[in-house]
Amino acid sequence: MSATRRREQAGMSYRTLFCAAALCLCGAIPALADTLVEQGRRIYVEGVLPDGSLLTATRFDGSSTVTGAQAACINCHRRSGYGVVEGRVDIPPVAGAVLFSPGVFASRAARHPTVSAVERFRSRSAYDEKKLLRALSKGRDPDGVPLRPPMARYHLDHRSVAALAAYLRALSSSAVPGMDGATLHLGTVITPDVPFSRREALLEVLRAYAADRSSNGLRWQLHLWQLTGSPEEWEAQLDAYSRQQPVFALLSGVGAVEWGPVHRFCERHALACVLPSLEMAPDGDDYYSLYFSQGLGLEARLLARHLVSAQPARLIQVVADEAGGRAAKAVEQALEHAASSLEMREVSPAGYAAMAPLPGDAVVLWLHAQEVVRLAERAQVPSGTIYLSAQLAPMEEAALPLGWQKSLRYVSVFDVLAASRAQVSLAPWLERHGLGQTELRSRGDAYAACDFFNTALSTVQLQTASGIAGPLTRERLLEALESGLTLFRDDGAPYYRELSLGPGQRFLVKGGRIYRHDGAGGWAALTERIVP
Repeated sequence: MSATRRREQAGMSYRTLFCAAALCLCGAIPALADTLVEQGRRIYVEGVLPDGSLLTATRFDGSSTVTGAQAACINCHRRSGYGVVEGRVDIPPVAGAVLFSPGVFASRAARHPTVSAVERFRSRSAYDEKKLLRALSKGRDPDGVPLRPPMARYHLDHRSVAALAAYLRALSSSAVPGMDGATLHLGTVITPDVPFSRREALLEVLRAYAADRSSNGLRWQLHLWQLTGSPEEWEAQLDAYSRQQPVFALLSGVGAVEWGPVHRFCERHALACVLPSLEMAPDGDDYYSLYFSQGLGLEARLLARHLVSAQPARLIQVVADEAGGRAAKAVEQALEHAASSLEMREVSPAGYAAMAPLPGDAVVLWLHAQEVVRLAERAQVPSGTIYLSAQLAPMEEAALPLGWQKSLRYVSVFDVLAASRAQVSLAPWLERHGLGQTELRSRGDAYAACDFFNTALSTVQLQTASGIAGPLTRERLLEALESGLTLFRDDGAPYYRELSLGPGQRFLVKGGRIYRHDGAGGWAALTERIVP
């Protein structure tokens, strides 16, 4: 082999080795970056440092020290990194798009400790990693101005701050799927076990509201995700719908007692699900799904609390379908938890119709309104106490013979004046849009979901106009819902009162009452509000 040929082969070998090394390095850089971001996420969310030790923070006044999850940044600055911002900045944003950029008025900075927190936030210079370390450990902003309480002091090294900075730069850094220029794509899920009339009533309101609202320049495009078959098939169907057209959020929707697959899908895809109309919502404290209440589950627990004090001789639960069965089981579990020795029986409507009523019995009819009416036609007038579920048999629908009314009690998470208030606040809107007055509760739930969603969406959009930049994300939307409930109009949810929502909470209604006939054709509260 000639010397020239040997040199050429040697050169090719060196180039091959160089290229291979370069490829390995290029693959390693994203991996290293991902590792750094994950380390920062654990600091921010879990309060765990890169070496596995717990994050430690001392209160601004030095009065106490917290560690681990209690010290994690997410507790105050929230999942989105945008804190709590309402008029004045109480907990400022730390998402990278804001933190590592100067305030919108930085060129004419008001760098004095006596100015308001919102003025400081908008006029400060940009953070970098060195200034972030000083802020966390010494409590000084990029210009040396003391940070306001309740900002704690943290014990962090340079490695930990580098990881935290990497995570903050990735946090809420880009808009999520479902935004297409000026169009906001929204899905709504309908399960196959919902009556057609209820389905259509809800969809009519959603379509009318979407057509009505530009949402400060955003056009709402509604996509119907109709599920079919058994619940085991639903998640795959939802995945297919999402691939076909990604959506920013699921708005409203309607289901009966099975919603678990939709709930799991939303958590898996970090997809906000805002206030579907359900008979029973899934348990748990997951993040991305927001519900009016737990429905039958909440009714069951508040009824159990009432029965412990009422002490009937025997409890008979009448069940005709899965909804009633789940509610009856929830009552049994709640009573067992309360160590109640109450005798319990579960029967079908036919079984109850054949029974002779006893004075000391408490009978719960976990039945829909039409089933309650049919049972009253066949069964003897009760001598004990009859409890109905307002979730399954609305007060305005379950018209019972006079003989039954004296013994009748309603277990309800709804407001007793809901139907009449809906006629005042919701009916005019329906009439303006040419919609019917049937299925008012479903229509009311759909309207409330749209109204709450629109208010929260507008809140996030206004933050940008106030100098708090960053993309619209699902986390920011949910946080606006959490902190902005007081902004929602009273007539926005005609079927509910005493709504409340705080950070991390996922049910707007947390209690209810037992109602009785008032003797004048109306209803009066038999109990104070019960929050089980």
